[in-house]
Amino acid sequence: MIATKIILLALAVCIKASPAKPVQATTVTTAPTTATTDWLPLPFPSADVNWDDIEIEGFNNPDNWNLSAPFPSEVTSPAPGKNSLGGIGIMSGPCNQGTCPDYFASFDLLYTLYSYPNNVYGAFSEIRVNDCNVCLRGTVASSYASGSILGGCYNFRTCNRDQEICVDPGKGRAHRRWKDNNHKTCYNMQYTNEGSCGVVAARAIIRPSGTTLGNGREDIL
Repeated sequence: MIATKIILLALAVCIKASPAKPVQATTVTTAPTTATTDWLPLPFPSADVNWDDIEIEGFNNPDNWNLSAPFPSEVTSPAPGKNSLGGIGIMSGPCNQGTCPDYFASFDLLYTLYSYPNNVYGAFSEIRVNDCNVCLRGTVASSYASGSILGGCYNFRTCNRDQEICVDPGKGRAHRRWKDNNHKTCYNMQYTNEGSCGVVAARAIIRPSGTTLGNGREDIL
């Protein structure tokens, strides 16, 4: 009898720690359709999700997912003044992510998995930009997100220049292109877990860690 209870307990722990894979994804803004651009989602580590208030059966039911962004698809705000840390910022954490990129980066991708009351869930990828004294935040993808972070492209205009930023989370890369002269800068990207807070069951930031040798080439990303 004791052995049976131990086996049942182990099964329950396994089920809670291993939710089903995503069943659907919707990109709001898609990547360029070039032959060499193979976009990949980034598997979201289960260990980074707060499962305490998530009912697994409801979480895996597509009917419980709301793929509409919890705020307008694009927001802007004044950029903060120049910091005194030489560009190295302190993380804002899971609760206080705003319109501007974290770490005082020029741009980043913010992923948020929401767990609302009554088995309502949502997961969104947003690209944030700090340029010309203004910050912009645009939703680029939404998904049933029990296991992946989607990327996408964000088109915007600052300082009278049209730009495009695309982030590929699965391959840890991104590019920024200025459309007036078609100059493109390519970046390596790194993942940072932000933790959880209230209805935010998981939050992560994917941000530039440096430029790559692909700068100026049109045949990659």
